[in-house]
Amino acid sequence: MSNVNKSALVNYSSQEMYQLVTNIDDYQNFLPWCNGSKIAKDEIKRQAEGSGIPFLGEVLAFGVDVGVDATENADLRHWSTMPGFAWVGEFDVAPGKHIVKVVFIDKYGNTLNTKIYPNVVVNESGLNLLQTQAHF
Repeated sequence: MSNVNKSALVNYSSQEMYQLVTNIDDYQNFLPWCNGSKIAKDEIKRQAEGSGIPFLGEVLAFGVDVGVDATENADLRHWSTMPGFAWVGEFDVAPGKHIVKVVFIDKYGNTLNTKIYPNVVVNESGLNLLQTQAHF
């Protein structure tokens, strides 16, 4: 089993992270696997505008909202991944089983928290993600 020690600090404010996440039309500019992105109800309304049927876009958009509400299971009252700051890192790691140590440090280099994940499996293909958070 390999032991990889790497760290990255991306110091963005919650406002900057919110702007990144909510600018859906720009996803294709920085997500290599994304060829385009649209908000479904906005796209439906735009396409329905030329139909000549009054309020068709609004009715179809309402249908999208109802469908999402009927199938969405997320708790939209709380977004635990949107703290005051978010740190993101990308690392090249060989496929296999690894021990991952995540060290949260402040701007002075002091350790705030450490988390160890002893059995992280990195697959050869696909997206491999590790999400962690620390409460200070």
